[in-house]
Amino acid sequence: MSEDEKTGEQPPAELRDSDSGLSAFEMNGKKSADQSNYKEIRGRKGVQNSLIESRAILAAALSSMTDAASITDARGLFIEVNDAFASYHRFEDKGQCPHSLAEYAELFEVSMADKSPAPLNMWAVPRALRGESATNFEYCLRRRDTGESWVGRYSFGPILDSEAMIVGSVVVARDITKEKQAEEAFRKSRRETSLLYRISNAFLTVADEKIFEEVLQAILDAFQTKYGVFGYIGDNGDLIVPTLGRQVWSECRVEGKSVVFPARVWGESVWGKAITRKKSFVSKGPFHTPEGHIPIHSFLTAPLVFNEKTIGLVSLANKEGGFTSEDEQILVRIAASISPILHTRMQRDGKEQERRRAELSLKNRSDQLQLILDTVPATIWFKDGNNRFLRVNRATCEMMGMPATMIEGKPADEVFPHHLAEKYFQDDLEVMNSGRARMGIEEEYVNGRGEVRWVRTDKVPWYDEQGVLAGVLAFAVDITEAKRGEEEREKLREQLSQAQKLESVGRLAGGVAHDFNNMLGVILGYSELALRALDPLQPVCNQLREIRAAAQRSANLVRQLLAFARKQTISPLVLDLNETVESMLKMVRRIIGENIELTWLPGEDLGPVRIDPSQIDQILANLCVNARDAISGFGHISIETGNCLINQDFCLKHPEASPGEYVALSIRDDGCGMGQEILSKLFEPFFTTKEVGKGTGLGLSTVHGIVAQNGGFVTVDSKSGEGTTFKIHLPRTDFANF
Repeated sequence: MSEDEKTGEQPPAELRDSDSGLSAFEMNGKKSADQSNYKEIRGRKGVQNSLIESRAILAAALSSMTDAASITDARGLFIEVNDAFASYHRFEDKGQCPHSLAEYAELFEVSMADKSPAPLNMWAVPRALRGESATNFEYCLRRRDTGESWVGRYSFGPILDSEAMIVGSVVVARDITKEKQAEEAFRKSRRETSLLYRISNAFLTVADEKIFEEVLQAILDAFQTKYGVFGYIGDNGDLIVPTLGRQVWSECRVEGKSVVFPARVWGESVWGKAITRKKSFVSKGPFHTPEGHIPIHSFLTAPLVFNEKTIGLVSLANKEGGFTSEDEQILVRIAASISPILHTRMQRDGKEQERRRAELSLKNRSDQLQLILDTVPATIWFKDGNNRFLRVNRATCEMMGMPATMIEGKPADEVFPHHLAEKYFQDDLEVMNSGRARMGIEEEYVNGRGEVRWVRTDKVPWYDEQGVLAGVLAFAVDITEAKRGEEEREKLREQLSQAQKLESVGRLAGGVAHDFNNMLGVILGYSELALRALDPLQPVCNQLREIRAAAQRSANLVRQLLAFARKQTISPLVLDLNETVESMLKMVRRIIGENIELTWLPGEDLGPVRIDPSQIDQILANLCVNARDAISGFGHISIETGNCLINQDFCLKHPEASPGEYVALSIRDDGCGMGQEILSKLFEPFFTTKEVGKGTGLGLSTVHGIVAQNGGFVTVDSKSGEGTTFKIHLPRTDFANF
């Protein structure tokens, strides 16, 4: 028997607390159960001592973390948790937290990311105690007492002693519920926005006779069904459905089927109630349909209401699994967006019909005028106030390369490209609004053969028989050949001037580079001779080596000047990015000044990259100068390298990136940062936020071009007042001979 057993005394409280693996927040006055438990505890003393000795350090570290963190022993008993752990689990303080997995299971229900129940052996602590580790693993939690639930992102792993035995676990969690909710809201918004965009695009670009078919097909695709209708209420109050879906019409076997549904037959049908009550409906039946009708097992409908009047209807049917409340909400919003567009189109169509009747009457009275116009060699045409061609003569048809039937009665948008038609219409509006002629307008157009031509046009307002302004009368002469001759002469003058400038710059760069190269040769030669003549341990040798290194870097710059003078391309090499950056650090420190602290954080086992070393110099110089200018007074800049693996998910958010292995060069500052408006224009040539004379706007566009030229990409993380991080990603090369 032990001395403790003989005397019947209990071991000291400090020993019992420590050996049990329980922290002060767990004990709450609890004592060891009996002497046998004590003997078992003493048997584990050697294992637990390492945890006891580091508890103060762990407690301090955990308390500084914003993420929920916990440490358990090998039995799954919680040794330490931080305040964030209590907050994460919706407790007021650590004293309310569970002390073991059994207590945890009584308080919480844990599910996997897909909402399926997670058995105890799949929880973070048991997995860690089995030797597993993971990062960014998601669990769904629910408090059994309050019903409150949330989503957490977990990282966990085992704690090993000096003999690689598992003695505990560490688990870190972060509440990502809001992040998940934002993702879901974004998904819904994107679905609806995408549908609205497609519908709007159809209204703007699709021919009138196919509008209803295209809009309905967009809605059917979005709701994943092939059955639906999209129609409007006619002047007599009947529902007119120009389209029933591309497959529905052929499948329907109702005798005497029609696209017109008179109001007298609506009855108490779901879509009939939607029209009369101006309300959406979702139904799973039962449905009473005519003989030969397609069977209906689910239905969703929403009226199109404008100014409190139902003007149309959208109905969907037979979605797999039925329609949800979310489907109904989206369709209601889509219907509200379509209603004013449909109303405008119906109004326009009515006016269009009236206008066409007027045009036909005018044409019948103007046959003789047409004969006169066709005899005139100049191009002549009439346009109304809606930018629509009313009449053209034969010379106009010949100039445009198309018959009159392809021009008359059509808006300018259907004859010319939109941007040209809009420009012509602005000239027409100026003439019509002022009532004065515009003479000698030089403008380009594209004829029916796709040829770009130039004309000199005179435009005058013309009036109808009642003296009311009716449109514009235009006379035009083709000046394409004269214009092209003038443009060719101007282009030749510009080319000659540019060639002379480049020749002068190239000659100057080449001459200066050759002379400078000769002087660098002297510097390099004498510095090498001096180094050979001196004892390597002499202090002056370090200075001579710096001179030689600076001369070698200058020689590299000279090489670039010579390459420019000879119009040669860059010379990429396989290199170690750490070595190249380290050779630049002294220069960088001189650039940023004494008020800014520079930190160099080279990555380990860095992969090789293939790039011209001088381009790395240029990237560092540009980014460090920008970082310096962003810092007011004292600040900090860090340069860091490291390997990184880019996956497909990352590429979805960064279109310039491609999946693969990269070596990253990061330049981070704690300066003023940038807002979203500046970030959107960051790499545009000549864009700068600096004062006039202090920036060309080419620095970042040059960096972007260099990185893209070498197969990489750039990411920027910045917020106003929070500093900026530029991250250069260069492809890791397969070569190892550097």
